Amino acid sequence: MKKALSSWILVAALASAAGIGTNAAGPANDRVFRSSVELVALNVIVTDARQHFVRNLQERDFVVLEDGVQQDISFFAGGQLPLDLILLIDTSSSMGITRPIVQKAASGFLRVLRPEDRGAVLGFTRGVRVLQDLTNDVPALRGAVARAGAYGETSLYTALFITLRQFGKPVQHANQARRQAIVGLTDGEENTSGISYDDLLDEARCHGVAIYAIMLQSDELQQREQIEGRLRPARRAMKELARETGALAYFPKIAADLSGVYETIAAELTNQYSIAYTPRAATRNRALRQVSIRVSSQPALLTRTRINYVSSGPSLKMALVR
Repeated sequence: MKKALSSWILVAALASAAGIGTNAAGPANDRVFRSSVELVALNVIVTDARQHFVRNLQERDFVVLEDGVQQDISFFAGGQLPLDLILLIDTSSSMGITRPIVQKAASGFLRVLRPEDRGAVLGFTRGVRVLQDLTNDVPALRGAVARAGAYGETSLYTALFITLRQFGKPVQHANQARRQAIVGLTDGEENTSGISYDDLLDEARCHGVAIYAIMLQSDELQQREQIEGRLRPARRAMKELARETGALAYFPKIAADLSGVYETIAAELTNQYSIAYTPRAATRNRALRQVSIRVSSQPALLTRTRINYVSSGPSLKMALVR
C-alpha cells in the first residue's frame, strides 16, 4: 500500500517548480541556491482576446502580486520544464458503457508527453489504484489505460485528497525541477467520500498543483439541473477547484467529445509559463494569500494561474541545494 500511495498526483493540471535563481544564466534546471528558501510556484497561461496562446514572453513582461503587493520573481521558465502528468480515471460501474471511448481518448492524450516527461495512470472507485506508476514509457501508460475497469461507486473527493496529500510535494534539488499536472475524469456525482469538499479545497490550496476536471454529463443529470435551476454540488465543486488551482473544468455531454477536451488540455500544458517568487511578507502563521499576475508590457492579454495559496503549506517549502 505504501508503494502504491507514493506514486500519486491528480487531475490537474498545474505544476510545481523549483531550482530557482534570479537572472541566472543558462537553462532553468541549472539555476540553484545554496540554502533552503520558501517559494510560491505558479503555472501561468497567457492568451489574447481570441483565446490564442501567447508565446515568447520574457520574465520582464510579468508582474506578480500577492495580497496586492508586487513580488520579485525568483524563477522563470517559458514551458521548457519537464512535466509529470497524472491521469485519474473513474473506474466505477457507471463508466462501463463509455469505457471503450474513454480508453481511446485517454490513450490519445498521452501523445502530449515528450521524452523528458513522465506520466502515471490511476483508477478510482471507493479507493484509488495505481495502474501505472510514473514513467516515460508511453506504451506502458497506454496499457494501464486499457486495464482501467468499471466497478464500484465514486469517491471523487477522497481520490483527489489522497493524491494531493501524497504527491503534491516539492522537489528537493534544482536539477529535479518539474511541472506537475493532474487530469481527472468522472461521469458520476460524488457519493461515497469520507472527505468533505471544504477539506479537499483546503488541501489543494496548500499545493502548487493544477487540477483539470472532466465530468461527463448524463441526460439524467442535465435534466435534474434544469429542474432545480442550479448545478449539482459535485459539478459546482469541480468548477471551483479548477479555478482555484489555475486550471479549467470541462463538462462534455457525450463521451465522443472527450478527445477534443483532452486536446484542449494538451495545448494548455504545452503553452505554460512557470514562475515562482519568494513572498515578501513571509510568515510562519497559516494564512490564505491572494495571488494575481498580469502582463505589464501588454495589458490587454489575459492570464490564468492559481488564485490563492495557504502560506506555510507543505508544498511551498522547497530546499534548493547546490
